[in-house]
Amino acid sequence: MFRGFNISVRGASHITRDAECQDYSGYACGGNYCAAAVSDGHGGERHFRSGAGAKAAVNIGLEAVKELIANEEDFLPSMERRYQTVLKQFAGYISAKWVDDVVAHFNENPITQSERELYEKYYLSDNAGAEQNITAMYGATLIIGVITRSYAFVVQIGDGACVVELEDGNCVIPPPTLDERLFLGYTTSLCDANVLGNFRFYYSHDKLKAIVLSTDGVVDSYGKNNFLKFNKTLCDLFIENHDEAYYNLSDWLPRLSARGSKDDMSVACVYRVE
Repeated sequence: MFRGFNISVRGASHITRDAECQDYSGYACGGNYCAAAVSDGHGGERHFRSGAGAKAAVNIGLEAVKELIANEEDFLPSMERRYQTVLKQFAGYISAKWVDDVVAHFNENPITQSERELYEKYYLSDNAGAEQNITAMYGATLIIGVITRSYAFVVQIGDGACVVELEDGNCVIPPPTLDERLFLGYTTSLCDANVLGNFRFYYSHDKLKAIVLSTDGVVDSYGKNNFLKFNKTLCDLFIENHDEAYYNLSDWLPRLSARGSKDDMSVACVYRVE
C-alpha cells in the first residue's frame, strides 16, 4: 500500500573542500504505515560533528514512528482533535533521545587531534561566546513525514521543506510547517535550549498521495513555483517507475548542487500505491 525512498548526496562545495556530507536521510515502511526523514547537520566550525547528529536524528525519528504506530490505538480515536498534544509528546521523546545519543557519542568518541582546535575554540574558551552545551557540535534539523491507512502527519524543526501531494494531485507546502523566522542562514535546531517550542506540526485526516521532504540544499536551488513543480514531477515519476526514478534522481541531485546551492542535498519521500 505504501512505498518510500531516500537519497543523500554530498554537496559541490563539500566535495571541493573534501568535507563530509552533513545530511542524512532514511525511510521505513511497515504493514500499515510508511515514514521518511531528512536531517541537515549545521554548517560552520562550531558544529563539527553535525554529520553524526543528523544520522542520529533520522534513526531516532524513524524508530520513534515505529513505536508510535504500534501504540496508535491509545490515541487514534481522538487524533484529529488532539494531534498537537500527541505530536508534541512524540517530538519531546525524539529530542530527549537525540540528546542522550549525542552525549553518549561524545563520551564514547574522544575529541580527535583534528577536532582539538575547534573544540578548544568554541567549547573551552573563556570568551563570552563560548558554547556551554556540547550538543551544539552535533546540531541538526529534522523533518519526519508519515502516511498511514487513515491519517498522515509531519513533524519538523529547522529549515528544509515538506511538500504534500493531495488526493487531487496538487502539491503544496502545508502552512503549519513554515517558520517565518528562518531566513539568511538562521535555523532552529535539535540542540536548541527551547527545542520543544520550535517544532512545527502538520496533520491530515485526508488520504494524501505523497509526502516529500527536502533539506535546504534542494530548496535553495529552486524558486518556490519551480520547487513545487520539481516535487510534483518527482511523485509522478516514482509512482510510474520507482527504480528508474531513483536512478534519475541520484544522477540529478549532484548536478543540481553544482549549479544551485552547492550544499549537501537530501530528498526522502513516502507515497501511496493504489
